[in-house]
Amino acid sequence: MAALLVALTLRFRLSRARIQEFLYQWLGLKLSIGTIHQTIHELSALEALMAAVYVAREGPPVVALPLQHAGLLAALRTVCEHHQGSLYPKAHALVVELLNDWKAIFQVLSHPELPLTNNEAERALRHWVILRKLSLGTRTATGSRVFALLASVIDTCCQRGQSPWRYLERAIADRRAGHPPCPPCLGRGSE
Repeated sequence: MAALLVALTLRFRLSRARIQEFLYQWLGLKLSIGTIHQTIHELSALEALMAAVYVAREGPPVVALPLQHAGLLAALRTVCEHHQGSLYPKAHALVVELLNDWKAIFQVLSHPELPLTNNEAERALRHWVILRKLSLGTRTATGSRVFALLASVIDTCCQRGQSPWRYLERAIADRRAGHPPCPPCLGRGSE
């Protein structure tokens, strides 16, 4: 709901009164203008933190970001603690997740080079998840481990510009010859 309010405000540039009218006519929700304003105001704290991270990536900040935004973080934490017993299940779940993972979520303020989301990791795993579902998965714990290791080797080789099949061929041949289990990296782009 909060994301909808922010979208209506920022993307569609609706006034608080128009948002109130929209919510009532389309969703049957009766919210006061004060509630709408407070929700948008509370979410602006996250926007300010994200903007600070992007600025910090361009060059080192003058003041450490956690210190610079301590007031915003404290205000956000207070709001989360206030809404911890919310009657709305999704709001309650969001608040609990924020409070439980507070340090991990805001670690990016101490290390702005970290990504704000894990979208890149999710995209890297997507094709493996689809393959697992199409093949109906593995039947044993050993099969699951082999699948995960093979996926890791293939992705690592592709990122290094190597052929995963040549790498696996070399690794298997070296093991059969009694060499150590981790063969040296092949040259870049070797086929």
